[in-house]
Amino acid sequence: MASVSEQQLQEWKEKYGDVYEVRVSDDEEKLPVFYFKKPGRGELSRLSKEMMSNMYNALNNMVFACLIHPSAEVVAGLVNDKPGLVISLGAELQKIAGSNQNFTSKRL
Repeated sequence: MASVSEQQLQEWKEKYGDVYEVRVSDDEEKLPVFYFKKPGRGELSRLSKEMMSNMYNALNNMVFACLIHPSAEVVAGLVNDKPGLVISLGAELQKIAGSNQNFTSKRL
């Protein structure tokens, strides 16, 4: 898969705001590099609402709502072959949006 140019990245940043590159840390399967816009309140609201009935579909919808590159068709093919990608990519998008922050608390 062709690499993304700096010009393309700039265009995406102008269009979407924050853009994130997501790549597999152990790339023995040669998955592509994914580019996502940062999930906003709309995507997170939909995620939390849909999680009540179907977690997998909720994550799938968020992944495809935020996906910039590669095309939805390419990612759908990858997900068809490896359905767990949706869970991993969805978890990373939640981390980007701040919903997987670790906090500590203590009683005062």
